Amino acid sequence: MDKVRGLTNRRKHRTLADLLRQLNPVLRGWCNYFRHGVSKQTFGYVDHYSWWKIVHWIRKRHLKLNWGTIRRRFLSHWEIHDGDAAMFRPRSVAVARYRFRGARIPTPWASVGPGTPAPVA
Repeated sequence: MDKVRGLTNRRKHRTLADLLRQLNPVLRGWCNYFRHGVSKQTFGYVDHYSWWKIVHWIRKRHLKLNWGTIRRRFLSHWEIHDGDAAMFRPRSVAVARYRFRGARIPTPWASVGPGTPAPVA
């Protein structure tokens, strides 16, 4: 969130496309790093936070445009885009749990069934 906050500073970018080109690798890299944990809710939060920071950046950048014009010009179908540059959405990243054991280490709980004793550790 600090990187998103720092990148959405109005003095750093001239256009929305420049902002999206710098922000997308940050969001994509963060999501790729944390996608193996339990992080789906956090992805939704970061998506919400970054979406609103960009919308506030747009509104501060274009003071004379009303909300309808901003929505029509930059937020078609509620997705932020400017030409060919579109915002990467962290909420769309699939979370794949990392399997620590893999296939090589046998699971001690697999052999436990009704009537069989639990393995002794």
